[in-house]
Amino acid sequence: MDQIRAAEREVWVRELGFGLNRALTRERRLTDIGAYERMLGIHLSLGAKHALYTKPGFPKSGKFHVDVFAAVARVEIDGEKVFDGEKYTIN
Repeated sequence: MDQIRAAEREVWVRELGFGLNRALTRERRLTDIGAYERMLGIHLSLGAKHALYTKPGFPKSGKFHVDVFAAVARVEIDGEKVFDGEKYTIN
């Protein structure tokens, strides 16, 4: 975080994703890091840089794109539980 702030002045959460693939886990390793974005659970990317996808309002250049695969016990959106760490709970 300190390195991103030093180079880009602020830390952007560029992406927040909800993976749905139960076949991908922390124990089942793959060589394609991009596949983990589909792993059941939550991921996000930090930093302004993304080589392929530019977005309005984001800086056009940056040094960092850091993928984070968060180990979370629970996710709530607007006070409603949507993920309990093992499954999505949306009806």
